[in-house]
Amino acid sequence: MHNAKWRANDNYKANYDKIFKGMTSFRFSLSSIDFKKLGTGFLIALLGAVATYLQDTIPGIDFGSYTLLVGAVNSFLVNLIRKFISESTY
Repeated sequence: MHNAKWRANDNYKANYDKIFKGMTSFRFSLSSIDFKKLGTGFLIALLGAVATYLQDTIPGIDFGSYTLLVGAVNSFLVNLIRKFISESTY
C-alpha cells in the first residue's frame, strides 16, 4: 500500500511537470509562450484597427469622436470570433 501511494505521487508530479513544463516566465524575461501571446494580442489589435479603417471608408459612415471606441469594440469582436472558431483546452 505504501508503494502505491508513492507511485501515485510520482505520477502526479510527472503529469504536473508535463502540463506546466516551460510555462514559467521569470521577471524581466520573456519566454516563447509570452512572445506568442504578445503577437496574438498585436494581431487582434491590428485587425480591429483595420476593421475600423475599412468601416470608416464606407461612404456615409463617420464615427467622429467615437472612432477609438469603435476600434476597441472591433478588436473585442475579432478576439470573440477567434475564440469562437478555435478549440480551447483548459
